[in-house]
Amino acid sequence: MASLAVSYKRSTTMANHGIIYTRLMNCTEWRKIRERQLHKMPYCEICLSHGVVRQEKTMDVHHVVEVETARTEAEQRALAYAETIYQTDIAGGIVYGANGAPIRLSGNLMTLCPRCHRNLHAEKHSHSRANKKARDNARLSAWMAAQKGE
Repeated sequence: MASLAVSYKRSTTMANHGIIYTRLMNCTEWRKIRERQLHKMPYCEICLSHGVVRQEKTMDVHHVVEVETARTEAEQRALAYAETIYQTDIAGGIVYGANGAPIRLSGNLMTLCPRCHRNLHAEKHSHSRANKKARDNARLSAWMAAQKGE
């Protein structure tokens, strides 16, 4: 019975995302990028900025700019797979800013503990039904405009 609950939870979570996003996150390329991110930065970046070093058994890789804000599949792919580059010192170690967080030079990925990841999305309401509906309506409007040749 426990597997049914996990299965249901997973499908409910994925229902908050579009088909392209789901496909991008379920491929081997993403798993490799995710592993590289966790290898480069194994600690929660938000906790670090508060002076806490947190590394949990399972860490999340968060997209700073939401993948689904992109208009095309190519743009979504670019956002999904934009690996983060951190500033490094001569020895190759990551350089940390005055607030304790790593200095990010580019990329769209951020390592977070599950609690900070949940809190971040809750603050932004990015996984709320209202936001999903607004994204779906925007996509539908864009598609309808494209059909009309606008």
